[in-house]
Amino acid sequence: MRKTKEDALKTRGKIIDAALKVFLDKGYSRTTVEDIVSSLNMTRGAFYWHFKDKDEVFRNIIKMEQEQRIEALNRIRKSGPNERSLLEQILNDIIENFFSNERYRDFIKLRWFRMEQDPENFSLPVTDKMNRSLEDTIHNALRSSFKKGLLKENIDPAEVTSHLIALVNGIYRLYFVGLKNFRNKKHQLNLIRNYINLIYK
Repeated sequence: MRKTKEDALKTRGKIIDAALKVFLDKGYSRTTVEDIVSSLNMTRGAFYWHFKDKDEVFRNIIKMEQEQRIEALNRIRKSGPNERSLLEQILNDIIENFFSNERYRDFIKLRWFRMEQDPENFSLPVTDKMNRSLEDTIHNALRSSFKKGLLKENIDPAEVTSHLIALVNGIYRLYFVGLKNFRNKKHQLNLIRNYINLIYK
């Protein structure tokens, strides 16, 4: 029985990976279940044993990727660094994951460039949960830094939180439009470090 469950999980994983590639290639709205199963040399019956339709596959993709990022954020939060170190670790982890994790990059590309529709607006609450968790963590670290007098004068924690979220999203987007510097991980890590140096004493 255990082997059956393990096999089922492996098959689900293969379907999810294949669907992500097909979504990227054809665009979400033009992709059919037949496209997904053909890429795997799988029967439609085998697909429907695991998923109701392509929307359910997409929901699994976005939920899985966002949950992994929230778990990473929680691990860093529990590691107990000071406020500045916490910010640096969170932002560096975001950049490191983006460059090292091809599936996460594919997921971002799908969400931003290949999703002509969002089934039942599923991705919005999931994405909002991730964004709120990240924003709250960054804002709390900056607010604590502000109260301790660690930030330079006239630094508004709420405003800087928005800047950092925009910076990360800008790095993601500019990577995909092909600007050379934004395909260089070291360049992105330098951007993060330089920004943090600008706001801390």
